[in-house]
Amino acid sequence: AAFARGGGGGAVNMVLKHTSQGKSYFTFCYDLQYASTEREFQACKNTLDPRAMAVFHHHNPFHAGGNLQMAEIHLHRGEFKLAAELIERAVFFYEKGYHPKYDPIGRTGAVRLLNQRAEDREFLKALRRHMQCVARRGCVRAALEVCKYALSLTAEEDPLCVLSMIGFYALRATEYQWLMEFVETFTGYPIPAKWFPNLMFNCALAAKSGRKKSSGGGRESSSEEAKEKQSADLLLEAAIRTYPEAVKALVEEIDSKIVQTDTRWEFITKWPSSTASPFVNKLIRIFAARCSALWRAPPVRADG
Repeated sequence: AAFARGGGGGAVNMVLKHTSQGKSYFTFCYDLQYASTEREFQACKNTLDPRAMAVFHHHNPFHAGGNLQMAEIHLHRGEFKLAAELIERAVFFYEKGYHPKYDPIGRTGAVRLLNQRAEDREFLKALRRHMQCVARRGCVRAALEVCKYALSLTAEEDPLCVLSMIGFYALRATEYQWLMEFVETFTGYPIPAKWFPNLMFNCALAAKSGRKKSSGGGRESSSEEAKEKQSADLLLEAAIRTYPEAVKALVEEIDSKIVQTDTRWEFITKWPSSTASPFVNKLIRIFAARCSALWRAPPVRADG
């Protein structure tokens, strides 16, 4: 971990805690030198002074928390490239501390991050920021792969709420078939993925978009195309029946005036208020705000 120790502020090491049911559970730990630097960072952070944080970062350029905090400052200033570099440095700092037996690529789902220590939470925070930065640059496939990686580490808890965004990145990356297979098979979280409101609607859109993509090649027969269209329609109908409040949120996000100006949408105003849980309502609001641009495309609305 030469890079991690290059700043003279210690390092973060990964420890294998235990193995259970074919899964290896790891956690990150500060060494003594880094723990001392971390206390300095927390004291500097509590001052709420950007200049003090800049001074700390100047003396500790490889401190993960300092890089993430400075990246936040640069993001507020609109300096996205510099912020992305600092976030990548924080992720790389943790990667240099990986355990020799830690192999997230070799066997998918065979490793877990316990997410019990501040070090673990900071690493996951860095992954989320990295995901957002690569997506901002238009690298949506890379953002999707980061989503998969983060979810594989904490599938049972999903502290980053990856399930609220993975469908969006899959649609942007045109990974339609993968998304539908993932939603059908992923059961790591206490709630199966196929019952998430955002993923139900994302799957319906993936089925419609995938059908248009395949029919564009002209290789499918009319009967196969009709069967795929019916399947996509059934997915959308199931999503609407299960979460009708998502339709209202999505329509209002796409065009807030359409309900008053277009008589075809009058039925939405007659629907009763949502009785869903706060968790589901929040997922619906996030889905509508994030995915409205994907549903706004004329071909999608025309195909309804």
